[in-house]
Amino acid sequence: MKLKIYSLTMLVALVLVFHGNELKAQAASPVLTKKRDTNKKLDLQLLVTDIIGNHMRADSVWKLPKNYSFIYSIAISFDSAGQIENVYFSGKMPQTLIGILNPINTLKTKIRERWNNAREQKPDYSGKVVIFPILLQRESDRQISNVNELLEGFLNLWPDIDERDDKKMKILLKPFPNFIYQSVN
Repeated sequence: MKLKIYSLTMLVALVLVFHGNELKAQAASPVLTKKRDTNKKLDLQLLVTDIIGNHMRADSVWKLPKNYSFIYSIAISFDSAGQIENVYFSGKMPQTLIGILNPINTLKTKIRERWNNAREQKPDYSGKVVIFPILLQRESDRQISNVNELLEGFLNLWPDIDERDDKKMKILLKPFPNFIYQSVN
């Protein structure tokens, strides 16, 4: 009987010691900051999603039913000097998404201005159209409840590109998941 109690006590002690060390390691880990690599090129997708995130009506996202998602795409047309000429969004977007991204014309202007005025080295997109799809979803959602609306977004994913830009070479980037986090005030 004493052996059983002793063994059980040792097992509990080992679990507590191991768990305690794990917590100490987590608490003691330093915050790592990355220095910006001056040779690294400006990431178009991060620039665009950052602008969208800063200008969208995020409160509208949190008013939607749980597991509500949207898919849309952005096409960006570059001139021969590598500057943004035009920004296009998916052809037909749901009114709910338009309300979240509203005003879209402001987003287009901000994207153009930020890229064209950036001092960082940029990838060479001269004379091309870059297209990438974006999945917009709350970070806490793990499923999709509005499958029909999401499929509708998928069917209308290709942006309505002006005839002059439609003749340019297209570059399709990887889809970008844009998770919305609820701000804590």
